[in-house]
Amino acid sequence: MPLEIQYLSFLLAVAFIIGPAMTYRYFLNSSRAYFYGYVLAVIGLVVGYVSSHFELYIAWNLLCAFSLALYFKQRMSKLVELPILAQAVPLLFSNVAAVWLFAGSNDLYLLGYNTEWSYYAALHGNFLGWQLVGVVVLMARAFSDKIAMIYYLSAFVFLICFLLIAFGIDGVPYIKRVGVIGISTISPLLMGYYVFSHWQNRGLSFYLSSLGLLVLLVTL
Repeated sequence: MPLEIQYLSFLLAVAFIIGPAMTYRYFLNSSRAYFYGYVLAVIGLVVGYVSSHFELYIAWNLLCAFSLALYFKQRMSKLVELPILAQAVPLLFSNVAAVWLFAGSNDLYLLGYNTEWSYYAALHGNFLGWQLVGVVVLMARAFSDKIAMIYYLSAFVFLICFLLIAFGIDGVPYIKRVGVIGISTISPLLMGYYVFSHWQNRGLSFYLSSLGLLVLLVTL
């Protein structure tokens, strides 16, 4: 296996720890069913990786689909509310990332992407889509309704920007630039406002979010 694939696989493994932990704790009410599903999915990934039977990676697709279905099941009476729909966006991204993982590992050349580019797409879906957008909608809980509405709506802005990037990479390059500028602008603004709003009460959340903002700015 090429070194680049091994490196990308390691980064995906990190995402497969952080993302599910956030989903389990904050979006699925510490569901036991999700936890057991996660254990089975990880076993499928490990066995598939070691044995080179990458079709077993389908276990991760099933887990991500299950998480989204379970999320809606737990909120069946509130499906039309903006916060509920917004918080489903990161889980939707986890499903998209899972598709790229399966496509790349099984040489399906989805949209013409080889294994490396499919894994890069999976990384974007996991870290930016699943985790970053997940953090954004979680930050909304710290504000009043008007400010929270902005954070919830931003989840859909992220989704639109990702779609612009996806269709612009191998299509219209100008819409890709719009998507990149959009994500690169709203990410530090949302994180920065959260840090600023916690300036007076410098608890653990303030220092962690400040570190996150610093890392984000350096990355940009």
